[in-house]
Amino acid sequence: MTEEALPAEEVRRADEVSPAPTDDEPPVEASPATAAARPARGRQSIGDMVRSMALVVGVVLIGVFATVSLGRDPVLDIDYSSDLIAARTGAPYEILAPVGLEGYRATSVRFLEQDGATVWHLGLVAPSEEYVGIDQTDGRPAGFIDVLTEGAKVVAPPVTIAAEEWTRYDGGGDDDDESIRGLVRIDGAVTVLVSGTAGWDELEQLAGALDAG
Repeated sequence: MTEEALPAEEVRRADEVSPAPTDDEPPVEASPATAAARPARGRQSIGDMVRSMALVVGVVLIGVFATVSLGRDPVLDIDYSSDLIAARTGAPYEILAPVGLEGYRATSVRFLEQDGATVWHLGLVAPSEEYVGIDQTDGRPAGFIDVLTEGAKVVAPPVTIAAEEWTRYDGGGDDDDESIRGLVRIDGAVTVLVSGTAGWDELEQLAGALDAG
């Protein structure tokens, strides 16, 4: 049987195939734009650290909402005692954690140190099954507060808890059905933030239980 000739456009000539590079050819260098797009290792900024904290908070919030809506508990409790000891050893300021609170379950913990600044985070689920978190930094407060409260703004009046004055933030949240509020105290170079989807009563209860050990 005679083979049918292939259409001319389907014939791939050997001389049209790009030759393999040889050892004599110089290596192709990345363009300045390509090189700039590559992240440098080990250069995490305080902004990156805060965004990492916000991501942790977001993951926990998703778990908390799933707990309420599905009637199950996908958020695992953790023992953060060793992390707390490490943070108190490494931080240049007093690391705060709650003492004597009942019904609050720790679900996330982080201590990050980079570019001369540190961030301490402890996330919990309150008795109401809402999320609350404790965050501290000796970095710049404005961006820190804005990211973690998701754009909450100062509301009056401030509140005094355990002889300390806290500024209230409210109206944060990226979703219509999510409301994030917070309490902020600035102690010299250190910002302390207690925030979450819990009500003011639980946020104030948590703030009043904070202790430096």
